[in-house]
Amino acid sequence: MSITADRAKVVDFSDRYFNVPGRLLAKAGTQINDAWYKGKNIGVLRSAVQEQEGSDKMKPKGASIKIYGKITDAFLDLSSQRLDAVFLESTVGEEDFLKTAKGKGYAFVGPIFNDPKYYQGCGIAVQKGNKELLAKINVALKKILADGTYKKIQGKYFSNDINPFK
Repeated sequence: MSITADRAKVVDFSDRYFNVPGRLLAKAGTQINDAWYKGKNIGVLRSAVQEQEGSDKMKPKGASIKIYGKITDAFLDLSSQRLDAVFLESTVGEEDFLKTAKGKGYAFVGPIFNDPKYYQGCGIAVQKGNKELLAKINVALKKILADGTYKKIQGKYFSNDINPFK
């Protein structure tokens, strides 16, 4: 789960072990600059960090942020040209859209979004105050990072380094 200050109020998080930047998915070749955002419809997943970042950074440039309960609904609207772009975690965009037949003709466009204000990495959420479980999870994470298991799993599923917290 993405670590945020609001979420940390209700759960405790393990050590960070995963971080995925945000990206814009749009028609391949779309050129992104500040002027591009004016009048554009950009889909985001409800409660994802991109919802807040899009509202903070893209809306002031003139974009309309459309919030979706399921990212697959945003993909449908992108394919149907009801959206100009979808702003989401890069791994979700790659695996669930770009690597599918529906993703043909689309690509990640514009900058990589990795502002630490929004991207604090991911951790395993546990019930607030469950220090015993949290300690066990952190020991296990350290072990798989040290013995190469993490790197092996990463290579199987991801095309980029998802653990910048080494």
